[in-house]
Amino acid sequence: MKAFENSFNEIKAMKDKEVEIVESMDTSPPDASTTVTPTVYRVIHFNQNPIAVNVEKHNEEFKRLVDENQKLLNRIVSLESGSEADVSKRLEEGVKNSQELEKLQKKLSSAEKSQQKIIDAFKRTSKEFREVCYRLTGFRIDLLKQNTYRLAHMYADSADDVLLFECDSDRTIKMLENQYSNKLQDSVQTYLTTHDSFPAFLASLTLELFHKQTIVS
Repeated sequence: MKAFENSFNEIKAMKDKEVEIVESMDTSPPDASTTVTPTVYRVIHFNQNPIAVNVEKHNEEFKRLVDENQKLLNRIVSLESGSEADVSKRLEEGVKNSQELEKLQKKLSSAEKSQQKIIDAFKRTSKEFREVCYRLTGFRIDLLKQNTYRLAHMYADSADDVLLFECDSDRTIKMLENQYSNKLQDSVQTYLTTHDSFPAFLASLTLELFHKQTIVS
């Protein structure tokens, strides 16, 4: 718009200059006694007048600015008619949801850290507990699969000398038969079949293995 005004002012200045030149010329009729030799002038017309081209360009720019201004006015009217409220509402909801999501992420992160601390503490405590049980009873207890446990004694002659126990859903414990348990039939008959006592059976096995280790030593 500013460029259009500048071009318009330039054109106006050129017109004013032309008027001044014409007025400054002597327009009085020539003296009859004076012989005037007519001068032949050649008028040249530009095929594309630079001034006209410049004016046309500024007219097009002005039209474009008018159209753009009208679009902006239409948008303002649309916003004032209620669309702006919807946009603002969506923005507020988006900000609120973003804040809620951030809070949930912080809570989740805190919960994950707490859970990891509990897991680490459980692993540490479980390891300590298994080690204490091993030192107190002589048996290392491992969970092989669901409800199936393996007992290995610290005084065992071989790493293959293990006992297998199964705990049923009703909390009933029974010893599973294997090659090592078949070697202990006397103790099985005395302490398990007759007295149904796993503690006595395991204690008897501990004493037997301990005596073997002592004699060997």
